[in-house]
Amino acid sequence: MADNPLAAEGIPRELLDEIDEHKTFFRVGGVVSIIVGVLAILMPTVATLAAELLFGILLTVNGIVGLVTAFWARGSSRVASGFFLSLLALVAGLLLLVYPQSGVFALTIIITGFLAASGVLKLWFATRLERTAGRGWMIAGGVLSLVLAVLIAVGLPGSALWVIGVFLGVDLIFYGVTLLAVSRIPAKLGGAENRA
Repeated sequence: MADNPLAAEGIPRELLDEIDEHKTFFRVGGVVSIIVGVLAILMPTVATLAAELLFGILLTVNGIVGLVTAFWARGSSRVASGFFLSLLALVAGLLLLVYPQSGVFALTIIITGFLAASGVLKLWFATRLERTAGRGWMIAGGVLSLVLAVLIAVGLPGSALWVIGVFLGVDLIFYGVTLLAVSRIPAKLGGAENRA
């Protein structure tokens, strides 16, 4: 095992073999994810509405399944909380499906609030790091989160039409690049021919 270049990298041989065996799926998934991400950025309103509707469908299905489960388990002591959470999911999902523009606006406000809170917490945490590695990145991340929150808030209600789509597109592009990078790990660390 000492001559194994993977041991130095800390990657288990089984994982590397599995990645090597499925590298085509990683590559295809990466390319498709990048293409869909670029399309989401080029058509942010379509991507935003599609994401909102998918979220509405997921909440609705979750609510229905939860209500059915609560009905079947009605003798359980925890059925009331499950019932009400499922009912809440069902109502929220149906509202997102019936009123998609309002749903997009509400989700954008939630994202804006999250970015603002995230920015403040990152900056607060950075003040506690003092002179440690990564403090600069933490400060930069906090400032970026706050700037994004302000830009989105100032642009409301218009920014609600593109924010989710652009964020989704950027995330898909990064995910695609990650999949492509993972598919190259076996070759980079000594391909299957070196491990055989």
